[in-house]
Amino acid sequence: ESQAELLRLVSRRPGVSVRVAAAELGLVPNTASTLVSKLACAGLLERTTDPADRRVSRLRLTDSAQQVMDATAATRRAVLHD
Repeated sequence: ESQAELLRLVSRRPGVSVRVAAAELGLVPNTASTLVSKLACAGLLERTTDPADRRVSRLRLTDSAQQVMDATAATRRAVLHD
């Protein structure tokens, strides 16, 4: 459940920091960091260092994760419009 919530958040807000994502999802930073690591290892998230502040990690969906999120959103819209 937390994984899907994090993916939805990053889909809506590409470049969100791990700290902000944790706060918005009500997760402690260590839990969010572990979750990000798992999703990155699974090829769903990319974590990059913010050039303005190297202590900050920014999150983006991988292309494959974005395709899944787009397809899921399209399916939800179709179901709601029927």
